[in-house]
Amino acid sequence: MRLIRMVSGMGLSLALAAFTHGTASAGDPFWSCPSRSCPSPEAAPAAPSGAAAPAQPAAPGTDQAAPQTPDNAFAQAPAAGTGAESGGNPNIMGDFLRIGARFQGQGFLSSSSSGSFNSSSRVTVVGGGPLKIAENENVRPLDRVFLSYNGYSSILPGVNADHLGQINYQYETVGFEKTCFDGRTSFGIRVPVYELTGQLVNEETRFGDISLLAKLQLAGDGAGDAVSAGLVLTLPTGLQPTDIHGQKIHSFVWQPWWGVVTSLSDDLYFQGFNSLAIPSERRDAMILFLDGAVGYWAYRGEAGGGLTGIVPTSEVHFNYPLTNRGEHNTSHSVNVPTSVDLTEGVHFLFGRCSLSVGVSFCVTGPSLYDVEGIAQLNIAF
Repeated sequence: MRLIRMVSGMGLSLALAAFTHGTASAGDPFWSCPSRSCPSPEAAPAAPSGAAAPAQPAAPGTDQAAPQTPDNAFAQAPAAGTGAESGGNPNIMGDFLRIGARFQGQGFLSSSSSGSFNSSSRVTVVGGGPLKIAENENVRPLDRVFLSYNGYSSILPGVNADHLGQINYQYETVGFEKTCFDGRTSFGIRVPVYELTGQLVNEETRFGDISLLAKLQLAGDGAGDAVSAGLVLTLPTGLQPTDIHGQKIHSFVWQPWWGVVTSLSDDLYFQGFNSLAIPSERRDAMILFLDGAVGYWAYRGEAGGGLTGIVPTSEVHFNYPLTNRGEHNTSHSVNVPTSVDLTEGVHFLFGRCSLSVGVSFCVTGPSLYDVEGIAQLNIAF
């Protein structure tokens, strides 16, 4: 209990501030004046014939022209030397492989497995999809559509090797997020399609568990640090595990979460999430997730210049089951090992689009997979 209290009390802080967009409307005859305190126009004496009109001085403390800022809905970062101001940072990429269960010979397992597998064996099989909030997600509400790819090489290599050899797992996710209530709230959906491949498994493609997401920004306006909270509801729409008595586990998973984003410097930001996955059935596992990312603005481009940003990122993910813990525990239908995963990646920003690529690997045993490849495309609208 001491470890649980310590872990659940951890806060993962995060963020990077961004360029502001602010000019007067084009209908204002003084739209070129960048300061709101521009003096009212006064009648000026006519210049003598043939003489050049005197130049009008700029408002005190302002520049002659407002600077252009990159048109980037996902990652507007502050210009060098400025404070944290607007907008967003690239999404956290994620890590989590949702282990379906150790269960009897069901689902993808081949009935023709020659001798190394029989119907009474309990083996590890995966399913579901991107369950937790910290998978291609941002603390701030966004208007976006997205496509993600996650590929895992050799899932649970130390467990499946004795029965089924190497099993590879991958899933693709399509989804969208839409803001409302002045952009402080958003709702979204994730629809995964996943595949298992291997020597002794049926190679099939199936729909995974659909997740519905709600997000509310609790603190912070359009600029600087922000705190958000929300809920993820994962529906049992994919292939469900079967317990030792042959009963399907149709478990809805409720996941309350909160996240923070904050800037460490002009070029460095933190972003993180804290969530708890609560299943509707006791045979499933309750899991605490702690996820944090730090990103660095290595490059910022000009507006309309194609590539508007390059942001390397490093992430740490802690997945701690509060029930049904242990990779060799056979007293429960669904058993989940504690894992710590590292994700390294790069975000490439192109105006209103972001392309993220990365790899993830386990640093604790037993390893849930050898290596994970990640690719994510987000398009703002």
